[in-house]
Amino acid sequence: MSVPLFNGAVMTIFAREVLEGTVIIGQYRTVVQRTPEWQEPEKQKAGLKAINTAAGWASLVAVILIICVAVPLGLLSRDFDERVGDIIEGVSKVVAAFCILQLSLKMPKFLGLYASKKGKDGVQIGLTLKSIRFNVAWNIWREVAEIGVFLIPFFLEGDKAKAIPLSGLAGIVVGGILGAIIYIANKRMENKTWLAVFMAVLLLFLATGLFTGGLHEFEEVWGMTQNVYNY
Repeated sequence: MSVPLFNGAVMTIFAREVLEGTVIIGQYRTVVQRTPEWQEPEKQKAGLKAINTAAGWASLVAVILIICVAVPLGLLSRDFDERVGDIIEGVSKVVAAFCILQLSLKMPKFLGLYASKKGKDGVQIGLTLKSIRFNVAWNIWREVAEIGVFLIPFFLEGDKAKAIPLSGLAGIVVGGILGAIIYIANKRMENKTWLAVFMAVLLLFLATGLFTGGLHEFEEVWGMTQNVYNY
């Protein structure tokens, strides 16, 4: 049986973490661009450069760590039982569903519909270059590293890891587009309620689809559930 090169759960994992990462970067950029203490051109330029540099290096370190974990797990996955593979895929889809549900609930906060405990833009006020580098690097490293954690089931399945490159690329594109929409909306839109509702509902439907897909994988292992009613 041929192994599919695209997996919706993998795309969702990448999209969620990339979206959260772009939101974090966007929040710090907004603070640097809007806070009075950062309005001096050279200081603002240095702050924006610090954000981009910290995010880039943190992502690179996290990717190297993921590769170091993925290679031995892939080698250990040979002669993997197909039933165990179905269970692992079911778990991964259910986990991805809860991740998307969490993201759906965060949409109003991302779009600034209610205040954050950290300040107007959700970022700690009184930032210095040192704190920017640390906070951005830590948060972006955590988001990228989480991708590796969620991909462990696919590394263990061996052949199904072939779906990671294409699915991951699609997830990065989707997450990046959604993140850009949120960033632009926060800068230009006054009333963002409709956008928050639309994106929250859209993500809710996506989470539901992933959840039912995960349960179907379990049914393939332990048997189909009986019909509750007939159409």
